[in-house]
Amino acid sequence: RTALLTQLSTVLPVRPGRPAGFLKPAQPTVVEVGQESLSLPDRGPGLLRHVVGGILLSTDPVAEHRVPGALATLLVRYVQEGRGPDDAAILLTALRDAAAAGGRLD
Repeated sequence: RTALLTQLSTVLPVRPGRPAGFLKPAQPTVVEVGQESLSLPDRGPGLLRHVVGGILLSTDPVAEHRVPGALATLLVRYVQEGRGPDDAAILLTALRDAAAAGGRLD
């Protein structure tokens, strides 16, 4: 998962997570594009959130095997926002690698 997220962070806005510490909860890695964000905790399902004007409209769990598809959806939105084809090429390569690994991100 770390290698894929590092590759994605060269193009997409990725906020890296952090492990739990003394009296501090763990923070998941978050990929944000427009009004959508995908939280990827170390354990359990991811969460796809849709926020408009600071109001959370929906939260959907994303099973591990569905993460590449959720990232592909964010990629489409990212490209629709007017990003360049080089950015899309980097993201498509990362998603291809994730799919080749059987949809797993570890």
